[in-house]
Amino acid sequence: MKGIDSNTDRLLISGLKHGNHTCFEKLYELYATQLFNFSYKLLKSKDAAEDIVQETFVKIWHKRSDIKIKGSFRSLLITIALNDIRASFNKIAKENGLKNDLLYHLSANSEKYSAEDDYERLLTILENIVSSLPEKRRIIFTKKKLEGKKARDIAAELNVSEKTVEYHVTQAMKFLKSEFKVQGISGAILLFILTKFHNRQSL
Repeated sequence: MKGIDSNTDRLLISGLKHGNHTCFEKLYELYATQLFNFSYKLLKSKDAAEDIVQETFVKIWHKRSDIKIKGSFRSLLITIALNDIRASFNKIAKENGLKNDLLYHLSANSEKYSAEDDYERLLTILENIVSSLPEKRRIIFTKKKLEGKKARDIAAELNVSEKTVEYHVTQAMKFLKSEFKVQGISGAILLFILTKFHNRQSL
């Protein structure tokens, strides 16, 4: 998100801390759309993104007298929004597979990453690697790891053996591991992803 002039920020924040509604409304006008776009990129839901924006600014208003900004106002907004997004991911991660698990892990460790750039970069890498798999392997891997289906159900659906399903999943995992390494993905993220893969293999 792009911010506004820091001097303008300081003046508006000073007014906000003293309960000035006009300053609060001006900050909302300047940042609400940007915060919505940021949240929407992560949540892929307009309603959820709108809720995050509203909740973030409500918290800003309620805690206005205690606001302490070490960086910028937009950084404060991102931090508050990510806390709420983290809670959302925590609720839906088990239902929606690896992609949300990855996002939840990143949001829980957001101090290690530049929020917007790394979310987008890692998701793009994940999607590109999966899309580059051979068709049959991609289909099996997607059904098993991204959709959370059981191996026996995939085998029945595709008219193959469970061993064939397991083989393609294993080979896809090896490929993912090597590609993530080439892309320079941090060890913590890679370990997290592989752990999730391992946990789901037993389902």
